[in-house]
Amino acid sequence: MGPLKFCLGPLSLSQGGPPPSFLEASVYHLLVNQDISLNSRESDTHFTDKDKLLLNRVLECEVFDSLTEVIVENGYTGKIDAFHREDIVETIKINIITKRLCYL
Repeated sequence: MGPLKFCLGPLSLSQGGPPPSFLEASVYHLLVNQDISLNSRESDTHFTDKDKLLLNRVLECEVFDSLTEVIVENGYTGKIDAFHREDIVETIKINIITKRLCYL
């Protein structure tokens, strides 16, 4: 398929969708509409299934030892414990969206 694959992406974007198969719908929508408020991070709209899995793992985690590296890689610099769970999740959400906006 080669060069055709690179033509289909921009063509799909220029016509308003649907997203090409190599982009998840949430990534495609962020690419098309980059006007996003970081204060309104909707899990259904802005995150892929993989993102949601990570966020759920953090929300349901009892012991954070296995997730410490991932949490730090996603920009959280505070104390990693159950009391700060919401702060950790919000930091990860902001990090995911910010990275995506920079790369798109």
